[in-house]
Amino acid sequence: MRRSWSLSAALSSYLLLVLYCTGPSSALYLNGLFSDNAILQIEREEITAPQARIYGSTFLNETVKITGTNGFPSLQAKPVATPDSAPDEGQWSVTVPAPTNGKTGPFDITVTSLDATGKATNSSEFGNVFFGDVIVCSGQSNMELSVRATDNGTEEIAAASQYESIHLFNVVHNESNSSITTIAGTWNVSSNASVPNFSAVCYITGRMLTDWLRVIYPDTVMHVGLIESNIGGTTVHFWAPPDVGLACNKTGMLPWQGECAQHVAGWLWNAMINPMSMSGQGYAIMAAMYYQGEADSGENDHMSTAAYTCELANMIRFWRKEWNQPAMPFVNVQLPGGGYGGCSPGNYDDGLTSWVGIRAAQQRTSRLVPHTGMVVSVDQGGALHYPHKSEVAHRASLWIRQLAYADSKANAQGPTFLYATKATPDAMEVKLHFHVTNGPLKLASAWTCEKVKPCTWPAVNVTCCDGNAPSIVSVRLHGIYYHTDRPGHHGGNISETWSWVPATIDLDAASSTATAKPMLPPVGTKGWPVYYSTYLGTEAFSIEAVVVNANGRPGCAIVDASGIPVGTYESTPVLVVPE
Repeated sequence: MRRSWSLSAALSSYLLLVLYCTGPSSALYLNGLFSDNAILQIEREEITAPQARIYGSTFLNETVKITGTNGFPSLQAKPVATPDSAPDEGQWSVTVPAPTNGKTGPFDITVTSLDATGKATNSSEFGNVFFGDVIVCSGQSNMELSVRATDNGTEEIAAASQYESIHLFNVVHNESNSSITTIAGTWNVSSNASVPNFSAVCYITGRMLTDWLRVIYPDTVMHVGLIESNIGGTTVHFWAPPDVGLACNKTGMLPWQGECAQHVAGWLWNAMINPMSMSGQGYAIMAAMYYQGEADSGENDHMSTAAYTCELANMIRFWRKEWNQPAMPFVNVQLPGGGYGGCSPGNYDDGLTSWVGIRAAQQRTSRLVPHTGMVVSVDQGGALHYPHKSEVAHRASLWIRQLAYADSKANAQGPTFLYATKATPDAMEVKLHFHVTNGPLKLASAWTCEKVKPCTWPAVNVTCCDGNAPSIVSVRLHGIYYHTDRPGHHGGNISETWSWVPATIDLDAASSTATAKPMLPPVGTKGWPVYYSTYLGTEAFSIEAVVVNANGRPGCAIVDASGIPVGTYESTPVLVVPE
């Protein structure tokens, strides 16, 4: 027994001696974005983008050294203690200038931690790295919908190997009720293996952007990095910290969650966005795309237009602040037309009408927040997760070209609704005035027009458009209407609730106007306000200039020469202008 004790003591002394001589193992950590096939944001004068950064954590008494092949610059960084750091550890971040030899890759990069004597304690390597333009794609299920689930997915997947300059990073789903700095995922080169399960809107936008870059820079391979960070069914306040929602009088807790809620405001920001932005010390990007809003349309008996406007606008501002990019291009996809509702007008109280309110909020945000672009998709849809994402991606790529590259030929902005006029105070006909930058207004078939069974509700059984479409068609306007639940102006109370009012619309392409005259259903029809005579007499209203069938699916849309439709736009008070 005594001999056994002596052997144990000797072994313990030996281990202590080893630890004393070699020191503890290094805490060197690289954010998961720094892996093989990574794309680092390139800095160049003609685009709006910051310099790339490499960052991570290590022991406070260490120095981090970064070296690379092919002319990659040699860099050093010192860790700094932060509230998120482990004891005796700190976060480090270093700006990466473009190589002086003009090369954009490929690079093999080595990150080494050094102790006080300059001795290496640990290292990490990642290769096939390029400089390029990085775009983050976030939101819920329509952003998450994969390439393989689209109607042209087979063609996109077959051609994916022709776009090896596109690299894809899919952030592993994660959540946290406090901010974290780690992120999981891998970079993959575009191929028929990596593309099928990647976000369709994100990938096709990047592919179309790459097609354009190949024309602009025919002698240079321009790399594009796409980062997908999204989760289906999520609301806007999950993607920003709680104080963003509180500024909009939101508690950050959904009504069905109660006091034991696990998912509160910011839980996805903390885990899936913050590890990239890192308070301006994180992964530099060129632009962000966001496709979300469906989940908010049913919240609290439909989230109000004003509330969603506030949260979305504040979220964009916060993202820019945390990335330290005040003018970061931000492209927001407006919710599509269709998706819910039935043939009965009363069914429009479910889902679809509140989508109109979210679309209006998305439009308000694009006007309130500079350097944002809104992709109008009211002529798309037909289902909640509609498979035809190519046109949405095309319009998104135009916005990125316009906002990030200052491409004057992009024509991203479609026709916009300016204001409404009527000839007399009591007139029912209202003239809608549009601003058009790309050719005359015209009618065009919406994607879903021939794919739905028409309803027979009076005056709204709409046929599809064609090249010889008549100028008089049925359309539905949405807007503020008057309740009759208590006395007030016009015998009722004005409310920001959306109602469907069928109307005829006479399109005058030459003057960029359309004259709308409501066709009113019988008084007392379920789901409709009573005081129709005051509908177009309200102080302000909103429209969606899209022709719909009675089940709410678009049949025709008012578009410009490039096919971009008028979306949901809000007017100023209706002006009385005698004709």
